[in-house]
Amino acid sequence: MSSESFETLQRVNPGLAASIAAALAEKPAPVAPSLVEWMAAETLWALSVEDSFGQAVAAGCAELIGAVAPDRLDAYRGCLREAGRQGATQGAIMAEFLPPVLLHGDADLLRRFRLAWAAMAGKGTYALRAPIKALGRLLESGEAAAAAAYLDVLAAAFGRDLTYDEARHFAAVLPRAALSPAPPRRCGQLAALGRVLGVDHRLVERFLTGLSKGLALLGGEALMAFVDSALQKHSAHPDLTARWLALESRTSQEAFAGLQVRVGFAQVQDRLRRYLQARTGRALAIRPFSALPTPYASAIGEERMVLSDGEAIYVPDEIGRFETQAANLALATALVRLEASFHEFGTIDFDLEKAMDGHPSVRARFDL
Repeated sequence: MSSESFETLQRVNPGLAASIAAALAEKPAPVAPSLVEWMAAETLWALSVEDSFGQAVAAGCAELIGAVAPDRLDAYRGCLREAGRQGATQGAIMAEFLPPVLLHGDADLLRRFRLAWAAMAGKGTYALRAPIKALGRLLESGEAAAAAAYLDVLAAAFGRDLTYDEARHFAAVLPRAALSPAPPRRCGQLAALGRVLGVDHRLVERFLTGLSKGLALLGGEALMAFVDSALQKHSAHPDLTARWLALESRTSQEAFAGLQVRVGFAQVQDRLRRYLQARTGRALAIRPFSALPTPYASAIGEERMVLSDGEAIYVPDEIGRFETQAANLALATALVRLEASFHEFGTIDFDLEKAMDGHPSVRARFDL
């Protein structure tokens, strides 16, 4: 690996030079000497600012080389230099979290990233790491559209005149707001959040409260219609808008019910529990899929809608197979009725081990 800058790096930091060589050796094709020189030069520059910055730049360059076009490497260098001028901490965050944008996004996403970064960095380095880390998770999971919507939310939120406490709060809650929705509804919820931010950032917490109370069950168009209804009242009745978004008024609850199609577990668990007790006479619990132990949850196919063990019947956290709420409520009841029959008639009590004891030839055949 011949390069003037790399030879200098070997003298300055032999360990880092060795890790760079190892990373480049794992590339599927030989790395051009010009790229080795580029990587070593950028690493040396970052090391001259601060050691951890240099480590982050080396890792980022190694990730990008061979995976992106030269113009993406130029963009990486430009962003690094700009962030590095603000200090080693900002530079290291940029070096660590910009690669997913360049690997998985297009030019428009990079533009949105720069706008969001400028807004967050303007509040302080403390506002950068958590929001940008969440962006990487979205991109690595293939959700480029959600990542773009999330960047717009970040730019809108941190571009406002915030107090220090408000900025710290947004740095904590906005990543959770971006990652918590189910992927099919993530873009819709982020778009609605952006709409709220565009009117008044003080309404964000109320909107997030409303999502936790059930608004998250609405599809994108329905959620936006609900938000628009609330925001139309804001100039004349800001308090009413806040209560509407948080589902704290009767009229907002009625509006939500009129738009709702999907059924959440929390809305039906009491009804299903009473039915289960009356049907089986057993102390069976009713639980959502999210309560399953991880090994079991990961083994469930996407089409599976009900299962049970000796203690509980499990149904999806949300049901939205049909176009009306009534139909989805009926489906939830039908699923529990079906699974309850296995308990009612003893099917669930079948003991495979005991059955095999009476049939040793079958046990031997299946190596049980």
